[in-house]
Amino acid sequence: MYAKSTLLLLLSLATVVGAAGPTEPNDPTPKLTFKINDAVKTWSIETEVDGETVAYRDPGPIRPTCMAQIILPRVHESWMIDSGEAVALATSSPVAQEFSEAQREFLAQGFAARVDTSAANIPNHYSVYLYAVSEADARIMARAMLDKCAQNAQRSIDFERQELKKRQESLKQTQAALPEKEKQLEQAETDYKSVKAAMYPLHTEGEASELAKELILQMDRQSKTLDIDWAGLQGKLQVIEEYLARPRLNSDVVETLEAQRIELMVEMSGLEARRKAIAGIHEGQRLFCTRLEARSELEYAVRQLRETLKRDEEAIRARTRRLENPPDYMQPPKVYQNKIILYPI
Repeated sequence: MYAKSTLLLLLSLATVVGAAGPTEPNDPTPKLTFKINDAVKTWSIETEVDGETVAYRDPGPIRPTCMAQIILPRVHESWMIDSGEAVALATSSPVAQEFSEAQREFLAQGFAARVDTSAANIPNHYSVYLYAVSEADARIMARAMLDKCAQNAQRSIDFERQELKKRQESLKQTQAALPEKEKQLEQAETDYKSVKAAMYPLHTEGEASELAKELILQMDRQSKTLDIDWAGLQGKLQVIEEYLARPRLNSDVVETLEAQRIELMVEMSGLEARRKAIAGIHEGQRLFCTRLEARSELEYAVRQLRETLKRDEEAIRARTRRLENPPDYMQPPKVYQNKIILYPI
């Protein structure tokens, strides 16, 4: 029932994944332009104090001389960069190796970024301010932060591709395993119905299962009782055999012992017949329970495979959509007008 839709899905995905093969991360730096604005800005940062946002001007002894303003779209609150993240992104990029020693000392004091989400921004945008001890370091700060954002976006894309490949492999394995399990289930259902029709034609499945389990317990108890009775008779027979083996026994005693031995052997034959009957009943009830359990296990296995198949198909469609139309968190930040503004401090 799944073969046609699954095949079409895999064929469409092969084209998507092939077209979206591994590539190098996009480097946003060559596309950026820097504009110098002569308006002098203050060096200020914001932090939380007792649950309130407090602004500080000139917060550290090492002062910056330049500020880079990066204007980004306000797409989703959880995807917006905060001041701590902005510095962490910039300093973790390979581009950060270009920082001057003075910039590294400035960064160590911890006041190198501020994020402005106020209404003073361009509508539906917010600003990231990056401070530096020189114009060159301000440019590097901006490039480094955006480079790391691009790397993170590429990692998200690579992750989606890897997960898509895993889901496709899982889908193939499930598609191969499901028909065989369904065939096994069909046979198990036939076997179960056959034994139930023979043993419990007028009972529901639940009633038949309970009766079979109760009979198995009864047969187990009776079998143990027979074992005890058999041991008792065996003991008596052994004593009689020992007496008969003695020399010079009285003929009347021998006759009596022979008669008792015959009676014991007859009784033991009866016990053996009962034992076989009990074993037959036990085996029949066990067969019923075994076939019922086998069918139930296969029903569960088939259900799990179908659910896995459905989940894989849904996951493949979702990941394919994300690769065809990556959401914002899978793309480098779209810098407003592709322009970074540099201000003197």
